[in-house]
Amino acid sequence: MRGGCPVVAPSHGFVVLDAQGRWAGASPEWRPLLESLPAPGIGRPLVECLATGSRDLWVGRLLAHGRGDSVPPFEIVFADWPGTRFRANLAQVAAGQVVVHLLPLPDAEDARRTRVLAVLRDLYAYFPSGVILMDLDGVVLWVNGKVAGMGGRNWPGRSLARCLPGVGLGRILARVARTATPARLRGLEVPAAGLGAIHNLDLMIHRVDHPEAAGFGLVAMVDDVTARVREERRRVSEAAAHHRVERLKSDFLSSASHELRTPLTLITGFAEFLEDGLGGALSERQSEFVRGIQTGARQMQQMVDDLLDFSKLQDGTFQLRCHEIEVSRIVREVMASLAARGRDHQVRMVSRLEPRNVPAWGDPEAVARILHALLGNALKFTPAGGAIEIRVVQEDRRLLIEVEDDGVGIAPEHLPHIFERFYQADPGLTRLHGGAGLGLAVARALVTGQRGRIGVRSHSGAGSCFWFTLPLLPRESTKT
Repeated sequence: MRGGCPVVAPSHGFVVLDAQGRWAGASPEWRPLLESLPAPGIGRPLVECLATGSRDLWVGRLLAHGRGDSVPPFEIVFADWPGTRFRANLAQVAAGQVVVHLLPLPDAEDARRTRVLAVLRDLYAYFPSGVILMDLDGVVLWVNGKVAGMGGRNWPGRSLARCLPGVGLGRILARVARTATPARLRGLEVPAAGLGAIHNLDLMIHRVDHPEAAGFGLVAMVDDVTARVREERRRVSEAAAHHRVERLKSDFLSSASHELRTPLTLITGFAEFLEDGLGGALSERQSEFVRGIQTGARQMQQMVDDLLDFSKLQDGTFQLRCHEIEVSRIVREVMASLAARGRDHQVRMVSRLEPRNVPAWGDPEAVARILHALLGNALKFTPAGGAIEIRVVQEDRRLLIEVEDDGVGIAPEHLPHIFERFYQADPGLTRLHGGAGLGLAVARALVTGQRGRIGVRSHSGAGSCFWFTLPLLPRESTKT
């Protein structure tokens, strides 16, 4: 006996606690334990009388009861009677006091626990995931064949926290035992677990709260996810490497575009001097050479502009300043600027605009760039004698702009990729007419930045119709 407390555990009875779990009274069967406590017995926490393995469970259940949660019966062990388990049932009484009904569990309960454990073993023996059965202190009682194959054959009888050291399982197991809140651990690093090639595990830990297994313990589901984690890390590493390469490309494009502008300005300027006769009179053949220089310079200038815009779009530094715009006026201005190219290509350009000017919401410079890209693309791939039609019509709450040609068209397999950067549906034709394959990609980014949509309808040999939309309702200025 301890301090006058009998060695034999008392029969069923109850103890009365205050709201903080301190002794306030007891039934006659339990009064000797109360009287054996160091003075004063009244007012001492009941948790001090429990075995170490029951204390966390007791505190968790008492707190849950205090919150008004429904607490099922559970098992506890007193330090004075380590060989006897008691089923505890909490009941609320007046003035915030708690009555704890205590019933010692006979050997039949041990037999039932053994049967429950046997059922769980049979159930989980061939489970596809690893299964670990533990008591409430996290000590392993049994592992199935999957866990044994992972290297856990010798875990029974040892704490799971010691079987998988260095990952903080002790605190997690104690929290699950105390609160009954499941814990899910994904990709858990187990470098010191001695599991051979296994370095990462998924664990799902929960407490068994079935009435037939009151206070039984914990169950953990285990899966080897080393291959998955390695694949995820590989993808992340490849994505980071890809991002670095894309960044280098963007920096190169930006730098090269800026460096090309100065010599292009010189070429264009001197070509204009020659055309104006500042270097002397030119023969017809010399004038033809000058016009060739100017045509090449314009193509290169367009490529440089596309490269610079693309670089800004990649960096997120391209600013769109949206306000109310008159799209029909922008269409007429772009058509006028490309009229000379149309005559050179012997392609007729016509427009079909709404009878009234319908204002849209967008960036006028960006809309002009989009039209330049679509019209320039149509001029490249429309043969001499062909025609290009530009239409502007209102549809619902948007403005639809279409650029349709009767040129060579686009094969169906190229249509899904036509707006991708550097994509060229027909490299032979592109080399013939020039271009870096960025115009349509820049156009798509500019349309998207203005909250519009862009697309194309085309068939090989039957021409193409590129279209994009702009909103009619005002929207705040947007940074692409």
